[in-house]
Amino acid sequence: MQKIGKLETFNTNTNAANQNITTSQNEVTYSPSQRLIQFNKAFPKTGKLVNLELAKCNKEEHPNYVFMPAEYWVKIIQKYSDKSFDPIDGIDIRIFSTLAIWQYTKGVYELPESSLSKHFHSPSNEMITVDRFKTLPEWSIYVKNSTNAYELDGFFVSLDYVNKSKLTYIRIVLNSKYGLQAITIQLGNWKIEDALHCLLKKQLLSNPLKYEQIYRDFLAIAKFCISIIVELCSDDSILKSPQNESSYPIRPIPKKVKQGLKLFPAEQTKYWSVENLKSKKVIQVKDYQGGIHKSPKPHPRRGHRRNQWVGVKGTPERKQIKIWIDPKFINGVVKWHS
Repeated sequence: MQKIGKLETFNTNTNAANQNITTSQNEVTYSPSQRLIQFNKAFPKTGKLVNLELAKCNKEEHPNYVFMPAEYWVKIIQKYSDKSFDPIDGIDIRIFSTLAIWQYTKGVYELPESSLSKHFHSPSNEMITVDRFKTLPEWSIYVKNSTNAYELDGFFVSLDYVNKSKLTYIRIVLNSKYGLQAITIQLGNWKIEDALHCLLKKQLLSNPLKYEQIYRDFLAIAKFCISIIVELCSDDSILKSPQNESSYPIRPIPKKVKQGLKLFPAEQTKYWSVENLKSKKVIQVKDYQGGIHKSPKPHPRRGHRRNQWVGVKGTPERKQIKIWIDPKFINGVVKWHS
């Protein structure tokens, strides 16, 4: 698999606090859980600050696919610094917010190696509209990269929203042995090439040669990640937990405590396998003649999504989630194959 030089290219932060959640090149372990441990050591008060801002945030309207708008993250980060927030020299808000959100679900998503290889060689080149990504199963997720493409262990993904401009962004935080590097892309009715061109041209206008090189590097890795996320958010994808096949990713609900409502971090990492329906088909290998209502003719019943209530009735936890009903062959024998 190809790699893009050294990924320090993407790291624009110099602040010491950011360095606390990156690692040296000699470090072997850089799993998402390890990154979260480093993050919490560097920013131990984050949970308390998040709950305080979340209480204010919930009084205002914002899209439900976003954990908390960008303005509230700026306020949290300012609590860690005497100076006003600076996205270049200060704490990287993209890395900070993505890891802070991920601790509440700790979801790791694993796609088949064949699917990852497909996205590496032939990434999606469609419009990156908000609708394509607002079905992200959790506010922040981690996608495992089993192919080691671009020397990535994987990447974090979250959506961000700016109240003032009403714009939505996707944040991708790359996780490699070189550290954590963030890419933020504005979503809209355009392709990823156009979004990156606008982003980088403003930052590197004074150095055209450097712009061309970084643009090529950013584009290759961003298209790889975006292509995977599009598949994961697709209606054709089935998410299954190895521990409990009937479970489905859900966004946590704050619990009532003496001080009010509080959101607690997930107790452990949850793993989800991602399967794509288009890679499978059902075939009939045995035929039956005739059929009545009680014993119908053999026929395939297609897979479908269904809304199902979960949680105790009459409680705040009661909500509807989408579950997947696997395709089934009625009154016949079937054989699955890829």
